[in-house]
Amino acid sequence: NIVSAQTFQLVDASGRRKILMASTADGSPAIWFFDKNGKSRLNLGLYEDGNPFVVLNDQNELAVQILRSVGNENAPVLVMKSKGQDRMILGLYSGTLSDPSFVY
Repeated sequence: NIVSAQTFQLVDASGRRKILMASTADGSPAIWFFDKNGKSRLNLGLYEDGNPFVVLNDQNELAVQILRSVGNENAPVLVMKSKGQDRMILGLYSGTLSDPSFVY
């Protein structure tokens, strides 16, 4: 059997949301995982351009780490954050450059 819905929500025995599967405002698919306090701690999905992402959030729902791909070549990028600010960005260039990039 197939279950079809625009939004799917998994709740625990107390009715608290644990997982939300839905489309973002631009129509891209995403999944959010919630902790015992109802805070989104893990998000994954696709950006509008089709590139995937995984986001780890702190207890205040601020991103602390983002793993994503960028561009038509799907170049990998890892962003580490602190208090909502980018602190370190690691990535591999796509195309002709083969050296990794590092920004902090």
